[in-house]
Amino acid sequence: MIKLLEKKERNNVLMNRKEFKLLVEAEVTPSKQEVTRLIASETKKSEDLVVVKKIKSKFGRKTFLIIAFVYDSKEEMDKIEKKKKEKKGEKKEMIKEESDNINNIKSDGAEVNDTKDKGREE
Repeated sequence: MIKLLEKKERNNVLMNRKEFKLLVEAEVTPSKQEVTRLIASETKKSEDLVVVKKIKSKFGRKTFLIIAFVYDSKEEMDKIEKKKKEKKGEKKEMIKEESDNINNIKSDGAEVNDTKDKGREE
């Protein structure tokens, strides 16, 4: 259970977002999803517009400093925030599909111009 102890809010007009510093108390380190839900409920905004930047604590304490941003719109958030990286498994699947497609093209009898083979033939 997360208990909100202190909340500081700053309106950043240039970035079209609100910046929050929260001090919360919890038994274990709260996950980003839990913090996102907490901030979304406090601000009455969609969870999609909340970006949790940091969850910090000092060893042995049950208080956590959270830094998060709440954007006005999805478009503004997409302009400013970095895109999330693909997971390794998804990337491997995509590479495998591409190599399968290349192998299918080669096996269909289409000519493939490899520069390595050309140099040896001449």
